Amino acid sequence: MLADLLKKEQPKGDVLSPIRDLNTFLSKRVDNRADGWHPSQLYDMCPRAEMIKRLDGIENYIALNLSNIADVTENNPESMRHAVMFDVGNAVHYWIQNRYFGPMGVLKGAWKCLKCGNRIWGFWARECQNCGGVHTLEFKEIPIHDPIHNIVGHSDGIYVPKWAKSEDDEAVIDIKTAGPHWWKTKYIDKKYVYQIMIYTGLMGLKKAILFFVDKASTEPCPFYEHIMDYDPVPLKDAREKIEIFNAYAGKKEFPMRCAECEIPGNQKCKKCPVSHVCMTDSIMDKIQDSWKNNRLEIK
Repeated sequence: MLADLLKKEQPKGDVLSPIRDLNTFLSKRVDNRADGWHPSQLYDMCPRAEMIKRLDGIENYIALNLSNIADVTENNPESMRHAVMFDVGNAVHYWIQNRYFGPMGVLKGAWKCLKCGNRIWGFWARECQNCGGVHTLEFKEIPIHDPIHNIVGHSDGIYVPKWAKSEDDEAVIDIKTAGPHWWKTKYIDKKYVYQIMIYTGLMGLKKAILFFVDKASTEPCPFYEHIMDYDPVPLKDAREKIEIFNAYAGKKEFPMRCAECEIPGNQKCKKCPVSHVCMTDSIMDKIQDSWKNNRLEIK
């Protein structure tokens, strides 16, 4: 197992070790996501907790462990595993978009020619209309932006069935990879629904598809689809959370604790990385004073 290998003493100097070299490479990658609110973070986003985490310099006032497990650090097998999982998911997305749905003529979006750089909006074509390159078009995920609330992200594309007569028949599609455990229940995570509904609302469409791919190739049919009509509630909820965050940040104050967090022993509070700060009034008062006196700023 990768984890077992990384626990062993790592070779140093001029020693042949692809695992060591790969670990070093992954640890130096930079997160290039656009600044803003990403739909994937908004489902369980608590404005109060988010504010605490975003205060630049808060670590000087209280010891916090706010590291993201998706960040790869050297000799950390768990973070390396998450990085590989993320990259495998990206590879599956690429394959579905460029080898299946694209040539099928059902994936609508932006396509870029790898030969001349020309971009088109619409459907995949065998030849680039600009330079004549054959099989040179590559799908580019559709950027999403809500300028008022600064919600940003990328959609996996728009699925357009062959029988579609108008945009009412088109659907935002979100490609997900799933392992053997998921296929036993085919449980649709509410977080996935929340995220795709935000995309659907911002793209002005009326249907959404969660498209699951069996990454272990153990199922007779390696695909599963969950088709939904648009629900405006998630986008409304996301915008309200952002408005609360911005309103309190402008006053350099913290929102009230979630009602759920006031219930002793609740799971949401237990899992929150800043609960020990949020639930301690003396610490929050100290942080509030530092913020008011410009010793702390929102990142």
